[in-house]
Amino acid sequence: MSGSTAGLPTEESRQMRRLAAREAALLAVPLGAFVVLRAALHSTTAALALSGAIPVALFTVAALRRGSRHPVAFVPLIAFAIALAVAILAGGGAVALKLRDAVLTGLIGLACLGSLAVRRPLLALAFPWLARMRGAESERLLAKAGDPRLRRTLTVVTGILGVTMTLDCATQVVMALTLSTTAFVGAASVVRQVILAAGVAALLLYVQRARRR
Repeated sequence: MSGSTAGLPTEESRQMRRLAAREAALLAVPLGAFVVLRAALHSTTAALALSGAIPVALFTVAALRRGSRHPVAFVPLIAFAIALAVAILAGGGAVALKLRDAVLTGLIGLACLGSLAVRRPLLALAFPWLARMRGAESERLLAKAGDPRLRRTLTVVTGILGVTMTLDCATQVVMALTLSTTAFVGAASVVRQVILAAGVAALLLYVQRARRR
């Protein structure tokens, strides 16, 4: 299938590879920052808060530079602010900060899996909105909205996303509650990269197989 992959743009594979590389960088930078800040501030909670602010700030700035004003672009910032407030109100505890990403991935994962349970795949419902964000390609993509192959693809992708996000949430919660802050920062980054890499690999494998059909 030369022009599409079960209804998705042929550049999807390249986009997912770029996403994986960017995600790895966003996870590695905070880890290095945490080590430096912990040594400088002598406080694991303060170091966790400041290092955690880095990927949130980068994501928000990138969204603003792209001209995005949609509330979804500010969800990480809002979640971080809530976690920080909870940590302060709890007397400086680090658990809320450690769980901030797990809450987001858990909600996304459960939303995806729940949408499949009621046979209304989340990505299929969101496709028109996502297509409109593609600028010049939006009309071509919207024309495919009723394609059964596209719905099948979006259903599978919703499932992969749901499993990946739910697994990430579960492992983050277990590590946050059982490991020290220092151990958590190192382990959580590695485990998250492995899980997300596995999710991206599953997506790429599915897209490649769908293209050959």
